[in-house]
Amino acid sequence: MARKSDRMSDRSYMSMVWLFKPIDFLMPDFIDRWVNKFGIREGMTLVDYSCGPGRYTTRFAKLVGEKGKVYAIDIHEIALEIVREKMVKLGLDNVEPILAKG
Repeated sequence: MARKSDRMSDRSYMSMVWLFKPIDFLMPDFIDRWVNKFGIREGMTLVDYSCGPGRYTTRFAKLVGEKGKVYAIDIHEIALEIVREKMVKLGLDNVEPILAKG
C-alpha cells in the first residue's frame, strides 16, 4: 500500500473529482476527442495508469468491448471505488481496478 505522503488526502481527492463535473458538463466531448485519437480497437488490453475517477476508463472499456480488458490502476482507494461504481452503473465487466503500491 502506498504511504499516505505518496498521495493526496481524501478530501483533496474528492474536491478534484467534483471539479471534473462542471468541466465534463461544459465540454462533454472533450475526453472522447482525445480517446478517439488513441486508435483503440475491440479486443485490446489497456492499462489506465493513474485512472483517477475513471473518466477515460469508461470510454476505454466501451471501445475494447467484451473481448478486451482495461486495467484501471491508481494509488488512491477512492479512485478505485468510483471506478467500481461506474462499472456497475454502466454494466461494464471488462475493467479490473488495481491499487498501486507506491
